[in-house]
Amino acid sequence: MTVSIRPLLLLGALCFCSVLITADKPAPDQTGDHEVTFRHIYNIDLPTSSDCKVELDSLPAKGDGTELVATPVGLNADNNMVFKHNIRLQTPKCDCGASEAFKSMLFKLNRLEEEVTYLKDQCSQGCCGGGAGLASLCSGHGTFKRDTCGCDCDEGWEGEDCSRRSCPNECNDNGRCVDGKCVCYEGYTGVDCSEQLCLNDCSDKGRCVDGKCQCFSGFTDEDCSQRTCLNDCSSNGECDDGVCICEEGFFGDDCSQVLSPKNFRLVKASEESLLVNWDYVPGAEYYLLTYYPEGAEGTIKQIKVPKTKNSHLITGLTSGVNYIINLYTFIKDISSEPCNLEASTVVSSIDSVKVVSQMEYSIHVEWKNPPTEVDFFKLTTVNPEGQENEVRVQMAKGAKTSYIVRDLQPGTLYLIKVQAVKEDIEGKPSSVNGVTEIDAPTNLRVTDAKQASGVVTWTPPQAVISGYILSYKRADGKGQETEKTLSSTDGSYLLGGMEQGVHYIVRLVAFRGAMRSKTVETTFTTVGDLFPFPMDCTQAMKNGKTSNGIYTIYLNSDRSQPMKVYCDMTTDGGGWIVIQRRNSGKTDFLKRWKNYTQGFGDMNEEFWLGLDKMYDLTNSQQYELRVDLRAGSESVYAIYDNFKLAPAKQKYQLTVGNYRGTAGDAMTYHQGRNFTTIDRDNDIALSNCAFTHRGAWWYKNCHLANLNGQYGQTTHSVGVNWEPWKGHEFSIPFVEMKIRPRIYSENPVLGRKKRSLAGRGKRRTE
Repeated sequence: MTVSIRPLLLLGALCFCSVLITADKPAPDQTGDHEVTFRHIYNIDLPTSSDCKVELDSLPAKGDGTELVATPVGLNADNNMVFKHNIRLQTPKCDCGASEAFKSMLFKLNRLEEEVTYLKDQCSQGCCGGGAGLASLCSGHGTFKRDTCGCDCDEGWEGEDCSRRSCPNECNDNGRCVDGKCVCYEGYTGVDCSEQLCLNDCSDKGRCVDGKCQCFSGFTDEDCSQRTCLNDCSSNGECDDGVCICEEGFFGDDCSQVLSPKNFRLVKASEESLLVNWDYVPGAEYYLLTYYPEGAEGTIKQIKVPKTKNSHLITGLTSGVNYIINLYTFIKDISSEPCNLEASTVVSSIDSVKVVSQMEYSIHVEWKNPPTEVDFFKLTTVNPEGQENEVRVQMAKGAKTSYIVRDLQPGTLYLIKVQAVKEDIEGKPSSVNGVTEIDAPTNLRVTDAKQASGVVTWTPPQAVISGYILSYKRADGKGQETEKTLSSTDGSYLLGGMEQGVHYIVRLVAFRGAMRSKTVETTFTTVGDLFPFPMDCTQAMKNGKTSNGIYTIYLNSDRSQPMKVYCDMTTDGGGWIVIQRRNSGKTDFLKRWKNYTQGFGDMNEEFWLGLDKMYDLTNSQQYELRVDLRAGSESVYAIYDNFKLAPAKQKYQLTVGNYRGTAGDAMTYHQGRNFTTIDRDNDIALSNCAFTHRGAWWYKNCHLANLNGQYGQTTHSVGVNWEPWKGHEFSIPFVEMKIRPRIYSENPVLGRKKRSLAGRGKRRTE
């Protein structure tokens, strides 16, 4: 309990006139009122060796009805000093709160509590009166101060007895103190955790200020790990750890400079031109040549040279003049330092060199002979790339010498120089420019001719051209000529709007500006028929042949493989090749193997086309088979979507595909069977089915269809039978087998119906 609380408790007790009494010796009440005695006992720990003496002045207050007595009782066995205070109070007769005497008593009581508290604090330090061992009170880490009766701790120690290590600045709240040392939280450092850390400690390339790197010169980035480059490499390179890696064509510490061409030199000089040459500069976008006569900078001229060239022929110069020539490299509109060259044109000693004529591959030149005799003339031809070709020309008798320069490129500008040579001394050359004519296109021809069109193709000329002029018209002079202007990149053109079966003339001219090549021409005839060599009856029908009859078709449209066939142009859209017909019984179908391979009969009557021809046709493209059957007013049909025969060495094995129709499926039973005749038994029956059933067919064991059987014969399985329709005992009076390319069929496949010998007695219609 603190000193300030007790008086308040006492005051409360008195004011309610309820008295808590610890009676030591109750005093008699002189006035007849009751006395109240308060006892306070204070225990103060003292060291054994202490000779502390306590003197406490009593604080009497006579005449106010109150007596305060402080009696030191002495030291007990535990070296505790006990103070006993007897406070006697007369109980007030009236309101105690308004009594001046009570107020005075309360004031004195407060003073007493404060003094006793101070004394207790002093004596608890063990220093009251001094004595040996006081230094040990500070744990060896401080000095005991008698005036304050307390420890003055050494640096780094704290606590009442200096026993606890301290941390500087209490680690600035950025760490925790462990045994006198700051253990900093993440992001802080220093003995007192007052410093913020920087990323990667600034990579030792800067100093850390308030957690941010202040990089040294030449370094950058958040942790100063990157070296900087001068001027950021001028945007012409990449910075690699402080070193600029320049793009092609740039150099310098900051990649700000463009490489100048090297080995800038004069190759040849003439009266009117200078040919200069230099080494390529990697990365150059173009070069700029400037030139002017020495001393006349105001007349400077410039030429932009593509980056793909490293030479240029400067023309249009004046003879005998010294020229200042500068060459620059340009990249990103940045110029290099110029390369300088001085060169002079030469004075011509030959007058009036001129071009007499020019052809596609040659130029004829002539010049006046000098007044004195020479050994020969050196004639030099320079092409646009600066390549030269020299020849010796003997001087002709008379006033002039001429020469034809050959093996040139068509449509090309050449510089031709002539100079006199005598005793190995060369005179000043004279020169002239000559342009060869444009060469004409070659290999002009028309391919893929059709009824109203054709494709004309050609080989382009060698010369650089602007385009072509193509014209064509009827060879008989009728009608108007058609003319078209084409691009230089064209190598073909589709001729349209022509008449069927007409002969045409096609002409072609190449041009460049006003220059024209020679005219080349060819002729061709449009196709009269859509299919000049129809490969089947459908193509013959598209050529306008719409009547049933015998036509010539060409296997695979090869005119060398003609074949006569009968075309049915009316049944189911037409275009059918008839391969078999039975309608009268006039033709005997009981024939040998050779007859069936080659075919027999009359195509306008009864016939068999032949197994060899059927094989050739069905192996050129996919065919479908249609079988038409009629008996009186009844008619049915059967269609198989993949009719095909194997070659002779496989015995013309049969493939029929899927069935649809109204006659019933009789052919699927024969799928995969070999062909059998009376002299070639290829069936699986014990006997020869062809002999037994009086026909020839793809017998199995034996048949559901016997369309080559004996005509009109009603004996079981001997006549012209189609078992699903009429059974084995009815000979069908009219039968036609016909094939057509599958792609022309428009009817969907209804499905395949398989037949077996077990169902021979049943008739089925679809």
